[in-house]
Amino acid sequence: MSQKEKICGKGLAMLMIATILGVRFLSLPRDISRLSGADGWLTVLGSGAFLPLLVWLAYRLARYFPDQDIIQYGQEILGKIPGWIMGWLFALFALMITAINTRMFSDVTKVFLLSRTPLDVVVIAMLLTCLPLITGGAESIARIVQLFVPLILVFFLTIILGSLYNADFGELMPLLEQGWLPVVRGLPLAITSFIGVGVLYFFFPNVKRSSQEKLGAWLLGGIMLPWLVISVLVIVAQAVFGREEIHFLLYPIVSLSMAATLPASAFLERLDLFFIIFWILSSFNSIAITYFLALQTLNRLLGLRQLQPMAWLQLPVLYFLAMVPENIEQRAYLLHWLSYAGGIFVFLYPLGLLLPLAWWQRRKRA
Repeated sequence: MSQKEKICGKGLAMLMIATILGVRFLSLPRDISRLSGADGWLTVLGSGAFLPLLVWLAYRLARYFPDQDIIQYGQEILGKIPGWIMGWLFALFALMITAINTRMFSDVTKVFLLSRTPLDVVVIAMLLTCLPLITGGAESIARIVQLFVPLILVFFLTIILGSLYNADFGELMPLLEQGWLPVVRGLPLAITSFIGVGVLYFFFPNVKRSSQEKLGAWLLGGIMLPWLVISVLVIVAQAVFGREEIHFLLYPIVSLSMAATLPASAFLERLDLFFIIFWILSSFNSIAITYFLALQTLNRLLGLRQLQPMAWLQLPVLYFLAMVPENIEQRAYLLHWLSYAGGIFVFLYPLGLLLPLAWWQRRKRA
């Protein structure tokens, strides 16, 4: 890939934002409140203290291997067989997260938009829509993401502003009524909601060499901006629906868009209609990115160069995995544990690579 075809620092940051602001966060206020109670919003705010560490870890490893992704340098550090095994585990994880996110997108779309359309039709339609984009490579995905993400961020800001009229911030009080334990209990789930940082391990080799030296600010913004958006949405959702009622909302962010209004504008009085449009764009971004990661990982492991054959071979596998959950509860259960598995791939595994690498580098200098 020539330098002209590579992506810039802004593109890498946008890829991270798009992956995080995808499907998973729709139910996050409910999931967090079930673990942390009324202080769930404090849990999400507190998770922001750990996110720069995830970015630093990815950036540090990438600087050692600027032309390789984690599948390639994992085999160099651990050895061919252990690295190969971890590569296949990540490929399975990427396939599962793509399939479950596609299923969640299809479930929400059926409820709010296409109630008479069979579920499997919606699943197949989304996967087929992603195919032309992912077979175009990393640069094509980065271009689309840079086009859509600013629009999505502006719309989320509109939802927040439209919800303030109905918000009662007294629902956030009293602080720490049951102490710090509930806040800490929800931290792992809150942090793993940002596993989209994992795109750095795969897209860094596609960044222009001139941009690799100046990525710090872009990467920090790429993780802290979605954290800020999600934190404010969680706070506003609890303020609008109350600390008890939010437990019973299936998709609190969707409900928030339905409750939000801008009285001064008749055109935007029904924000939920616009929410579906922008959320489809957001979901498309996120699903396409994880679809591409699964594709690129399998190509690396099998030594393939062309993207299109494997992309088509993945499609029936993704369809099958997406249809495995028999109901919303099973799908939510799978997504819950996949989030924790994501924590292994974006934190524990990279940390296990960096520590022996740093030790070897220090010993070499000595």
